[in-house]
Amino acid sequence: MEKTIKYSLEISTPATVGEQEDLIRQLQTLPRDEIEFIAITIGAGGSIELATPVLSFIQLLLECINVPIVPHVTGSHQTQAQVQELLRKLSGMGIQTVLAVRGDGEPNAFGHGDDLIRFIEKTGEFEVLGAAYPEGHPEDDNLQQTIQTVERKRLAGAKALMTQVVMDNHRLYQFQQALKTAQVSMPLIIGVMPYVQRERVIKMIQLTQVTPSPVVQGLLTQTDVNAFKSEGLALTIKQIVDLRKHGYSHIHLFCQNDIAVVSELFQGL
Repeated sequence: MEKTIKYSLEISTPATVGEQEDLIRQLQTLPRDEIEFIAITIGAGGSIELATPVLSFIQLLLECINVPIVPHVTGSHQTQAQVQELLRKLSGMGIQTVLAVRGDGEPNAFGHGDDLIRFIEKTGEFEVLGAAYPEGHPEDDNLQQTIQTVERKRLAGAKALMTQVVMDNHRLYQFQQALKTAQVSMPLIIGVMPYVQRERVIKMIQLTQVTPSPVVQGLLTQTDVNAFKSEGLALTIKQIVDLRKHGYSHIHLFCQNDIAVVSELFQGL
């Protein structure tokens, strides 16, 4: 049975005030009833000083966009005191939900994502989302280890897990079946990247080590910019429709601040 889908968006803070204002204007054109939340990366630098420009932009979003904002809280390179200070600032802004990710690199106070989730959950001030890796985390020896991590994140207090970008739905369905077999139950928010720029897709594959489906691999042979975007949008819509048919009700769009593409997707869906 098909489900009505809610969407969320992944954005980053534009470099200039003008670009920030332009992004907000574009976000204001999207249908409010279809957007569950907007997630925004803060970075893993570890200092409030480095996070300050992002926090200022989050405040601007809260004032201008009637959509919940979900900041990333990254554990790598940060002490408990640094994370606690960031959480204090986010709480003071009225943020109610955060996405907790360990992050890349050598961890500091938080060796695993569930350690960070547990730390945030203990504050009692936030609903906490975590991350999931349907193809297995790069540091895991096997998929069973990844499934055990999902269970640890559930026990730590995560309300749902957001997957990394999915470029092959069948691999996601196999992961979901493995969770079911292991009797591990956790709501999943499915990450989808609109296939509109060839270089972006290739970079995402390299960054996340995700496996593209044969159809996506075929799309990557298309070098004409306009044809790639047209074919890629159609493929993205087909992927989301298939996810809906399989019962998934929340899609997270890694749109990279390209709100025009989000609008085109909504029109096609």
